[in-house]
Amino acid sequence: MEDYLITIVIPMYNVENSIERLIISISKAFKDQESVVEVLAIDDGSTDKTVKIFENLQKKNQALALKLIRNSHGGVSKARNTGIKYSTGQYVTFVDSDDELALVDVVDLKEKLAQNAEIIIFDTDRNDVIDLNKDNNRAEVLAEIAMLGKHAISTGIQDKIYLRSFLIENKIAFNDKLRVGEDTLFVFDAVSLANKVVETNSKFYVVHDSSSVHLFNEYNVTNELLFRKYLLEILSRLESNSIIEKIKIRFGITGIIFLIECYFAPLVRTGRLTYTEAKVKLEDIVREGQYEGFDSNIFDKALSKRGKIFRRLINKGMFKTVIFLLNTEDRIKGINRI
Repeated sequence: MEDYLITIVIPMYNVENSIERLIISISKAFKDQESVVEVLAIDDGSTDKTVKIFENLQKKNQALALKLIRNSHGGVSKARNTGIKYSTGQYVTFVDSDDELALVDVVDLKEKLAQNAEIIIFDTDRNDVIDLNKDNNRAEVLAEIAMLGKHAISTGIQDKIYLRSFLIENKIAFNDKLRVGEDTLFVFDAVSLANKVVETNSKFYVVHDSSSVHLFNEYNVTNELLFRKYLLEILSRLESNSIIEKIKIRFGITGIIFLIECYFAPLVRTGRLTYTEAKVKLEDIVREGQYEGFDSNIFDKALSKRGKIFRRLINKGMFKTVIFLLNTEDRIKGINRI
């Protein structure tokens, strides 16, 4: 029998400026109900005062089960997977160290968990228990996560609680080969294998918006191709239909735009690639990753005005123009991605 109802897994890496705020929010969220929650912080080899601050918080918050595991630096996926392995709660959730928890109605939370669903999703625009094995519900929930459905679900790791035994039995884990998109694949993997999901408009998670800019990384191409490969593998478990095809198109469009923005445009700007070389490599990637659907406007409602323009240009093979526009925009804004 599990010791706690829920384990909150927090990956930490050099977050001395935000970890105390998060722990205070958890303490407030479960005030007078601390016995139901375990807080498992996985330090990923911090070199600042993160660990010292957390240890001081452990001393100050005796009522809250604050536990610390120290890892060598291996990335957020390995840290979260360590949390799954060593958590003792019946359910597990993941909170980034620069975010917070909302005030939790513990009675309402217990009612949601009592529905025996493998996944509880918060901050949606409906209250419903969804049988994923019925009709086309599984594909429709995945479409919601992809911002293509009638209802909205966050694409990332926030606002979701998972039955721990379900994750363990199905070997659902964060892919540590990915540096971007690992949280989306985790959610897709879980929904593709679950039987029941509870969606609720109750609040659980507070995201602190980051103004950080996506930067160039030599690994970005490998990351995107791996993300594409694993996404298609997950979707292949489901019967193919128009919804699944739309999901493939949605992530294909945003994936190629990400690569141009955070890999090819910076290389052209710094003279490491010519426009022609970048165009040829992008065409190869589109073929290798089975990217298609750039002629479709089905995802335009979820794209920015800039994204819609880029989609149309990419559909015409005008990669050079997209690179030029992105680099011009970055110069005007004073952004250096490399």
